[in-house]
Amino acid sequence: MPYTSAQLIWLVNNGFPTAALRDLLERPAEELDDQAELALGLALRSRGQFSAASAVLEPLSRGGAQRNEAAFFALLEIDLLHGRIDEMQERLEGLPQDAESDRWRLFSARVLGKSDEAEALTKLKMIASSNEVNPYLRRLAAFDAVNLLDKSGQYKAAMEMANQFHRTMAGGSSPRQLIEHLDLQIDAINQGIRPTHCSTDIPPTAFVVGLPRSGTTLVEQMLDNHSQIEGIGEFDGLNEVIHTMTSQGISPYQFSRLPKEDQDQLRNIYCTGARLFLDDADTWTLDKTLLSWSSIPFLAELLSQAKFIHIQRDPRDVAISVLLSWFDYGQHPWTTSLRDIYEIVYRAQALLPRCLRHCGLEHITIRYEDLITAPEAEIKSCLRLLGLEFEANTAMPELNPRAVNTLSYNQVKRGLYSSSVGRWRNYEWLFDQEWHRLAAAAGY
Repeated sequence: MPYTSAQLIWLVNNGFPTAALRDLLERPAEELDDQAELALGLALRSRGQFSAASAVLEPLSRGGAQRNEAAFFALLEIDLLHGRIDEMQERLEGLPQDAESDRWRLFSARVLGKSDEAEALTKLKMIASSNEVNPYLRRLAAFDAVNLLDKSGQYKAAMEMANQFHRTMAGGSSPRQLIEHLDLQIDAINQGIRPTHCSTDIPPTAFVVGLPRSGTTLVEQMLDNHSQIEGIGEFDGLNEVIHTMTSQGISPYQFSRLPKEDQDQLRNIYCTGARLFLDDADTWTLDKTLLSWSSIPFLAELLSQAKFIHIQRDPRDVAISVLLSWFDYGQHPWTTSLRDIYEIVYRAQALLPRCLRHCGLEHITIRYEDLITAPEAEIKSCLRLLGLEFEANTAMPELNPRAVNTLSYNQVKRGLYSSSVGRWRNYEWLFDQEWHRLAAAAGY
């Protein structure tokens, strides 16, 4: 049964755009009301199909009082991801005076940041400090301001502002559930327990696995330049599979006990969604979902023939990059304090390479630092894993015309730069010997 328009909007806003897309793409155009059109545009944007999303959202964003605000600001976000500042300015100036809102103020400050960082910083701080502004917008403004402070070398001010918002907005969230989940995996490896490989043919499927802010977006953007690889960003398919299981009262830990037809149905949810915009059966999909790094045993059962590119980075650089960014606190509660970050990074470092080997998955481990200094050699090793020949533009992420729909959208379009290596030294006062031992254990 098709979803209602309201249900489609809910699906998109709650991280399941594939389910909405499948429904909408099968409907005749004349059956799509404005709400369904909005859901289609937002779902296409979530999947990184920005040109198609813009074509759907543009008509909805016009029309004075009848203008759809969600469509208008979704288009502004697409412009931002592409770095189209002039288009953003023109779009904002075209609004009637009475349409100026907190969201309008935020995007105006973002545009201003390209020409007058000091004035933009003042405006962003005003938005972030106002209790009358929507908390989501306050957080966006705060971390845009953090970015500008860090960029200008005001490191203590940047960290102070980031910590302030982590404390006030996180709502006491705890990483305990994730820690227990990781500890279960480590215990299973120590006991020699292995996932059941449910052997079945799947299309060419690969994952980039690593902690957030470890370079997963950079790897995906570089490999997406290859003619036989389609980067699918932070695809929601794994989330959708797990949601489908848990909504039926089935734990992901029980996957191997399901009848084969049920396993195949869940596997199909992932593979069909991942290849929704692909015609070539031989093209690899490359998924960098943030869920994959902590779900290796489950992926070994769901998609045992997938290939895995594991990227690691100096844990201190990961910590700083996480602290100066904002994540969904519900999904990533560990990102709000240096102590919690340590607990997760410590376990990830102990788990990831070992778990990939233990689960018998075809994989390669590369370092972010090596990718920056010797990109061709590192990308060639990734392509060998996939059985593909090297193509020169894969060593140049800035050549990728596809915009990035993640927190890294600004960085990857700058190309490869070494200032991201050893960035933690700007915040050296934060790190004790425990952190330095963790880095040394990883070879840093």
